Amino acid sequence: MSKYFGCQIDSPEEMVFPDANPWVSLCSLFCLVANPWVSLSSLFISSGLRPLSIHCVLCSSNIEETAYHLFFGCPFSKECWQMIGLQWNSLLPFYDMMSASKISFHKQFFMEVFIISTWCIWKQRNGFVFDNRPPTI
Repeated sequence: MSKYFGCQIDSPEEMVFPDANPWVSLCSLFCLVANPWVSLSSLFISSGLRPLSIHCVLCSSNIEETAYHLFFGCPFSKECWQMIGLQWNSLLPFYDMMSASKISFHKQFFMEVFIISTWCIWKQRNGFVFDNRPPTI
């Protein structure tokens, strides 16, 4: 068992598919990342849930919690990315930013690292929102 951004990992399968229905979870994550300006509070409301706040729960910046902020702009996420050696140029359009990061990463498994890392950031956020568990890196 190991820890990665606070996610308990018992087997390699859990790194990518830690929930009961892996395809739904993974597809949901991809939809968030592919639509970075989506407000996460609007997703809760459309699902019939009432969000506690529209602001990012992982930082104290009082910024609306969009997918872009959660994965790329939040200080917590930036620290996670820095630990694994991924840098994001937020001045570029989203898909150009992804391409530039892939080129500068210099490893063939960029997408695998990206997917696992975004999943772990998402799990940290949800652990705090639903279980009141403080996020850890």
